[in-house]
Amino acid sequence: MLDGTSVSVSLYGTKTLVLMEDALHLFEDLNAIFEGVGKKISKDYAIKTPIQQVVCWFKVRKGVKLEDRDWDAVYYRRYSRPAKELLTLFGGSVDAVMNCIDAVVSALEAKRLSWTPETVVKHAGDWKNGRLLK
Repeated sequence: MLDGTSVSVSLYGTKTLVLMEDALHLFEDLNAIFEGVGKKISKDYAIKTPIQQVVCWFKVRKGVKLEDRDWDAVYYRRYSRPAKELLTLFGGSVDAVMNCIDAVVSALEAKRLSWTPETVVKHAGDWKNGRLLK
């Protein structure tokens, strides 16, 4: 459903995500992202927990293929700590965390700054309180 500011999509038929309009460019071909370019995500790579959902969102924002196991082996642990902190800050709401990641990353990239998951956590409180990068 597209209403100008958000879009709702069903992820694996059970979870509904609400995404900010500025994140829509990442989802021009939603099926390609979540099905791995023409093939379905293998069942052993199913995204089940909120932390996994947030880490996968970080991967999407970084432009990493969803099923990149080498990336997972090197970076999953590093990205899961900030994911847990963000979920704590937003009361376990995966949707709010994804919206925060989108807003913070977009603001940093608009200023031509690089970002890390720790940078997102650093600015998450400001975003939550409406004081993002002023």
